[in-house]
Amino acid sequence: MRKLMVSVLGVVLAVSCLPSEIVIPDYEEEARERKAKAQQIREAAKERGLTERETVLEVETKLRQFKKAIEATRQKYPEVLDETNMPNNIKQAFDLIEILVGFRDKQSLPLFEEMAMSKDEWVCATGIGGYIMLAGQVNALPFVDKIIKKPNCTERIRADVYEMLLEVDADGKYLSEEDDEKIIAFLQVKMETEKGNAAKALDKLLCRERSYRNSDQRKKVAERLIKSEKGEMRDHWKAIKEEIENPKPKPEREPWW
Repeated sequence: MRKLMVSVLGVVLAVSCLPSEIVIPDYEEEARERKAKAQQIREAAKERGLTERETVLEVETKLRQFKKAIEATRQKYPEVLDETNMPNNIKQAFDLIEILVGFRDKQSLPLFEEMAMSKDEWVCATGIGGYIMLAGQVNALPFVDKIIKKPNCTERIRADVYEMLLEVDADGKYLSEEDDEKIIAFLQVKMETEKGNAAKALDKLLCRERSYRNSDQRKKVAERLIKSEKGEMRDHWKAIKEEIENPKPKPEREPWW
């Protein structure tokens, strides 16, 4: 979900490392940090005599307040934010979302649905991300199917949501083969009607499966988008159609001896 938030806001995080280094995030460590945050809140609430459900409701109330403040601020100042001028209410709202995911209380799902309906791009995107993290990718598919059809769900948001469905779960674990197949099947159906940059991003995701790269389905998608798209986007799909119809022969390997 952090990746989704960063992408939508256009935040560029500077990472100092050698060009040859590949930094692999420790997703399980991120999951442990989420649980630790929730546990700290849980213990503090217990000292105040609050039940866990009362604590979650308190966090939800605070998040709703931040949601309204963020929508009002970004409506007045719609310019793209970066890490130097990101309002504290956005940072704090994101922390609250991670805490709710850490609590694992499915009764918080309606709040994320509410956020996903927002006209503000950040609120919408993080609402969808929170829902997916809390419900789990496969369980979230009916919700995703419904929400991406809404006019507030822009191409950029849809592209990020498609990618998130194939990322690790709330425990930092990779999807099982069975769940991965279910999500790929869902994405292939979405590809039949998707357009613009969202279609381009989704095509890139689906091409992780080698069987899709030169498939008839991909060719049909390319033919559809050649008719509907214009300019560079149309040229992009024309090139894909050409690659499928005239695949380059694989270079012969030289003998190892």
